[in-house]
Amino acid sequence: MPGPHTQYLSYNQRLEQRFICIEQRLEQFSGLLGENKVLERLVSLEKQVASFDAQCAAAGEEPKRIEMNSSKEDEDEIADTSLARRKQMSRVSSGLLDEETEENYVFGESVWDIAVFIGTDVLGTAGSIQTMVLVVISILMQVVFVMIAYFNFLEPQLSQATIDDISAWRTSSGHDLLSYDPVTGSSLTARVCAKDGSLSVSGSQMTLVEEIESYLQLDADLDLQGIFNGPLLCIVALVCWFLMVAKEMNRALDLHRATISVPIGPNKIAPNSTAHYVIHSLTRARRLVCWVILLYRTLAAVILIYVGIHFLVNTISVEDLILNAVALGIILDIDDLIFDALATTPSRHLVRWLVPLPMKSFPRIKGTDVKSLFMLACLVALLLYIQCFMLVPMSAGLLEVQRALCGGNQDFVWNKDAQGFVWTAPTKPFADSAGRQRGNVGHRAIEEALGSSAPPSTSNSEWNNSQWNFALWKADVASLRELQVNPLCEDLASVHRPYLAYLQEVLEDDSISSCSDAIKFCDLFEVSGEKGFKTRMLCSRTCGCTTPDSTNMLSSGCPNDACKASESYQSKLSAGFCAED
Repeated sequence: MPGPHTQYLSYNQRLEQRFICIEQRLEQFSGLLGENKVLERLVSLEKQVASFDAQCAAAGEEPKRIEMNSSKEDEDEIADTSLARRKQMSRVSSGLLDEETEENYVFGESVWDIAVFIGTDVLGTAGSIQTMVLVVISILMQVVFVMIAYFNFLEPQLSQATIDDISAWRTSSGHDLLSYDPVTGSSLTARVCAKDGSLSVSGSQMTLVEEIESYLQLDADLDLQGIFNGPLLCIVALVCWFLMVAKEMNRALDLHRATISVPIGPNKIAPNSTAHYVIHSLTRARRLVCWVILLYRTLAAVILIYVGIHFLVNTISVEDLILNAVALGIILDIDDLIFDALATTPSRHLVRWLVPLPMKSFPRIKGTDVKSLFMLACLVALLLYIQCFMLVPMSAGLLEVQRALCGGNQDFVWNKDAQGFVWTAPTKPFADSAGRQRGNVGHRAIEEALGSSAPPSTSNSEWNNSQWNFALWKADVASLRELQVNPLCEDLASVHRPYLAYLQEVLEDDSISSCSDAIKFCDLFEVSGEKGFKTRMLCSRTCGCTTPDSTNMLSSGCPNDACKASESYQSKLSAGFCAED
């Protein structure tokens, strides 16, 4: 009867022989897989085989030695045994992954990775000097960016001084009569806050209004649209920036962890049987260089985080926010760009064929490791701090600036008389003006002039405006500087169609066809309003402005000087309208 271990003997014998073959093959890859780990694994398996041999000897059986070559049946038998073991391990747990996970640093095409070998025989004298120059260029470019950002972008764009300047603008130019637009009938402030694209002044104020409303989505019609605003975009940009810096920090830390795991000794890099380069040992001075590189990259990452946060948070233009986020990413990629463009060919070959260095893993807790957990906690903490102590106050400041620009009454203008008294008058809201702007006679007059193919004929008289519906023309530009309404004291609305259009607009009655239809407004006197005033101005004869004993003769609206000089007035005056009894 065979002993209790007879069924395992053939398997173990074959495995022992195969371990010998595998050991010979693995010698070629020991550099790639880690020589120590391979040998430890083989020793462990050999001990297991020896254990089975001891059990067989205790059972009184002699293990049978076989040749290196195995039959097809033996291979199938071994395969069946391996499959059975795999079926027993069909469930993969976090504990198993923790045991089998290994960390290795793969050298990349970066200035910092090749900087480890500066001064060694690997790069040579000239190659080391060139690599050092590349490191200095990378450092200088990062320092220049940090300094420019520090001195120009760390202070908020909008502050209390900005609010004070805007308040001064509102009380001066924003409502000044000189800035009043007679076409729309609106103040400059109303036009700025309505983002009137035809403005030729106060462009910076209108740009500020546009940026604030776009950043905070103040004009959003939907609640969902208001959520996707500038602060949210800033958070997304900051997350991307943090991840880029975290990636840079991981690379710096991994490089350091990998280099300090190399045994101390003379700088030795030798090829293995697969033409890869293996780092066998590094000097203490080389380790010190690795420490210096880690300290600089850590310090640079901290400064870039600080500058990048203020750089992005203080950007209120949505377009600039996206561009600034991209610009920050380029700063972190400077070392890669410099390596790709200026690194020597041997250094490229070296980092490409260097065998990855094993690293000691960080402690792991239930499937996660301390490093990634720490990075995540830092990200969440920073975002909460930025949201509560930077973005929220900045959004409140933007609202305060917007109120200083467009809050309160926008629809009035002021003027100062000769005695220094300030007078105010209401104006039309720009939104209403814009809505009916095409019905405004003044605007139609300008549009009519824009649509004309040639200047009007003024050979007979500069007042010959009968061929135009809205536009009033003068003979030349000089005449526009000395405008005088109704110099002949006549019924302009009955003679010229543009004046009739103005009269219809003022009286809000399109059915009026001549001054005779507007006679009921001649005696109208208003504290605020211009119906009676404009009627007497455009229909002077009908309203009695040419009659010496008319009650309207001295009323506002009548062109008194022109009417007194008119032939009708003089003839009636000489006929005895003012004779004593």
